[in-house]
Amino acid sequence: MTDPLTLTIGAAEKLSAIAERLGVLEKLKRKLMKQPDAASAKLETALIEMSKIYGVLDNAVNDYLSLWLTAHGENPKWRDEVNKLRRLASGRHEVEMRRAKGDCQKIWSIYLAYLKPWFSRVLDGQESEELGVLFRELMHVDSEMVAAIEATSAWLTVEATATLHLVQQKDYDSADRMVQEAWTSWEPAAKALREGMKKLYDLRASFISVSAAV
Repeated sequence: MTDPLTLTIGAAEKLSAIAERLGVLEKLKRKLMKQPDAASAKLETALIEMSKIYGVLDNAVNDYLSLWLTAHGENPKWRDEVNKLRRLASGRHEVEMRRAKGDCQKIWSIYLAYLKPWFSRVLDGQESEELGVLFRELMHVDSEMVAAIEATSAWLTVEATATLHLVQQKDYDSADRMVQEAWTSWEPAAKALREGMKKLYDLRASFISVSAAV
């Protein structure tokens, strides 16, 4: 059986691959910006929903990986850090993650109602179809995100419980080492996620200016 961390990293890598596909939108951005449409505001909304998908996974994992577990007397944030660790060990973060994630069906509805007509009017058939393929892929990310949230929650709960036990035993060095080892495993996926998020933010900034001009 695949361990939860591997599943979580796999989900992050899938999201990174989808971010790479946003290169299609980046490639056609100039052409779309030359013929602005009110739909550009809807595209911005779709990109915001996508940002939530990336952000919820990155934020949840970093809640654990950013813990500062130096001994009580040396750490002014000790109480806050231990409370955060207890919350992660309880599994409550899964509800928060599910609530915070974006809505892929909303992205697809925006595409059908607003973006597809704009793309069809401004782009040639092949270009419009390329974007159609991208948004069809995004429609199916929801099920992958639910699986990623479940895997991430399971991993965080197990890790946080073990780390909390070490803290309670006053074995702070081992607790800190657990967090550092997890970060080493997660770092490549974190970099990929952040690059994907940067692509989204850059695109959002571009189409904000377009919608303002309509």
